[in-house]
Amino acid sequence: AKKMGADMIATGHYAKIAKYEGHYVLDTPKDSSKDQSYFLHALSSEQLSHAMFPLGDLTKKEVREIAREHNLPVSDKKDSTGICFIGNQRFDDFITQHLKAIPGDIIDENGKVIGKHKGLICYTLGQRKGIGLGGIKETESDGHIHKPWYAAKKDIENNTLTVVQDTVHPLLMNKNVEASHMHWVLETPPKVGTKLMAQVRYRQQKQACTVSEIIDDKVIVKFDKPQRAVTLGQSLVLYDGEYCLGGGFISNYF
Repeated sequence: AKKMGADMIATGHYAKIAKYEGHYVLDTPKDSSKDQSYFLHALSSEQLSHAMFPLGDLTKKEVREIAREHNLPVSDKKDSTGICFIGNQRFDDFITQHLKAIPGDIIDENGKVIGKHKGLICYTLGQRKGIGLGGIKETESDGHIHKPWYAAKKDIENNTLTVVQDTVHPLLMNKNVEASHMHWVLETPPKVGTKLMAQVRYRQQKQACTVSEIIDDKVIVKFDKPQRAVTLGQSLVLYDGEYCLGGGFISNYF
């Protein structure tokens, strides 16, 4: 935009910009259910000083009403909940077009083989649908009950997918999260012991945590409550109240 001679750039993200300790930072929009600051956390204060988010002070309902008043065909378009750049494809169909899926064993928490998976790249932690097991009725030999299965652990080395039958099973819950390649909007990161709010996935309600360690570009936070299905490679994004301070890629959890 600068090369074109523009002073500002406006996008359709649901976010706001505010001043925090003398820096431009992301702020939570009016429609918090559409908050996209999680995806924008890597923007710098300098970049934000040249950005505008016109939808930040509008709800999605209000945006639709404005579109309807101007006879725009998107006024009644269904909300997109999937991955925008893959269209109407199923995720596993898309990913297997680009990466090789290697089938392997599905095991329970005790290591018993109870099925076969299509390839670990086709599953996300906490996933329930599409595992392909259905319920396994209780028997004296295996003790399984007729409940849904959830993906709880992906063992890359042994190519096994561990599944459990409890949505808050200990294998799915962790209080400590480490993130690397941290980007901080402010010039200096928060101090160890600082109490913040955080998200480990998009549209998650912000969760209370404490900064427990900072080393180079890594940070470790401890959540007040265990977090479900923390996933390597997803973003850990930190907030001071409604202000986004930055984030990084989840590299470990325990």
